[in-house]
Amino acid sequence: MALLVAVAVLTVHDTVLSGVTSYYRDADGRQVVEVGREPVGGLAPFLAEPGLRPGTAIAAVLLATPFLALAVQALRVGGVLEQRRERQLSLAGAAPADLRRLRAARTAAAFTRGGFWVAPAYLVLWVLLHPALPPGARLLPRLQAELLVAWPVLVLLLRWGGAALGALTPGAAHRRGPLDAAPATSNAPSRAHVAGLLALGLVLVAGGWWWLPLGVVPLAVGAALVLLAVRAATRRSVFTGPRPRARGGTAVALLAAAQRRGGLAAATGTSAVLFVCGLSFGYTSAMAGSLLFPPRGGTEYDSERLTFYLSGAGLAAAVGAVAAAVALASLLLGLTDHLAGTRRAVASTAALGTPLRTLVAVQARCLVRSAVPPVVAGTLLGGLPLGIALLATSSPGGLAPLLAALVGGAAVALACHLLARALTGRVRAATGLENLRVP
Repeated sequence: MALLVAVAVLTVHDTVLSGVTSYYRDADGRQVVEVGREPVGGLAPFLAEPGLRPGTAIAAVLLATPFLALAVQALRVGGVLEQRRERQLSLAGAAPADLRRLRAARTAAAFTRGGFWVAPAYLVLWVLLHPALPPGARLLPRLQAELLVAWPVLVLLLRWGGAALGALTPGAAHRRGPLDAAPATSNAPSRAHVAGLLALGLVLVAGGWWWLPLGVVPLAVGAALVLLAVRAATRRSVFTGPRPRARGGTAVALLAAAQRRGGLAAATGTSAVLFVCGLSFGYTSAMAGSLLFPPRGGTEYDSERLTFYLSGAGLAAAVGAVAAAVALASLLLGLTDHLAGTRRAVASTAALGTPLRTLVAVQARCLVRSAVPPVVAGTLLGGLPLGIALLATSSPGGLAPLLAALVGGAAVALACHLLARALTGRVRAATGLENLRVP
């Protein structure tokens, strides 16, 4: 649906049919039919002004990124049952290529079903963001014929993408056990590798954003490099970071560290998405600070322009909040599946006397360690350059990124603790003594 929103934004007509048709005869007596047209009305300035539409469309495309991460994480759900099913099929004579085609067909069917729901969901979103809002604040253009062409194309692309993801998902023969973590020294990226990827990605993002709409390709490539860099940094921090000491570390810290190593794939992908959300929070907070507290000698905007820029910053922050919520849902999904795959280990830990509240606290710590640092780091990295420049001019607006990092980190930490409480039933089910006999 985010991709369909991008198509709708990019195909906005400068004039639309007004619904008034005139019939008259010209000087030669021939009948003339004139279809009335009127300028685009009621749209927010981000859509009404042609120069701002590409940026809005790119924001919609970037919003699809956390949903893609959620889809990839969903493919790992039920891994234990899937491995068992594939081993049974292998014993019945299925070749690895047959299993790969089966996975591709299953995910392609799921993505296709989701694609068919795009148009009804878009209609609901359009009702909420167009007729329900006053003129000048509407965030979606009128329904256009181009959407009828884009919808089946998106369904086809989703089907192909789902089939590709299913085919690339490792099969039962290539899966590692849930607690079979790689050694701390294996596949750990170097600091130079991480720093190089991050620097190149940020340069491409900055350059692509500056040269909109010609910079769509470098912006997309830069965003992908930033995601890869944060993913690599998260992997390095999990494998090569300081481990809790047996004597000095608490039981929660020890168990959480081991669980994070076991669920590394879910943590790295989600941390990358949350880092990008933090970049958005940092930049928008710094921009809002510069508008509300302009530096000495800077431009002071009137109320109309100030409302325009602040509403844009608020909309960008709202998009980032939606992306962060989806990323947290992805992390929760991965943690739920991890509990299902490690029931024997959880039950053994409970049988040794670990109380339920400690096991729930382990889940909360895993969520916090995977979600809060990337959000805070992204917010500081995205907002501090402008914030430092504002502080150099004695503008209190330079403190806005620090405040955003504090508020964002606290909000994500609170959400993680609430999500951990929601997992109490799953944890209690995993601690059942019958799970001690689970293979």
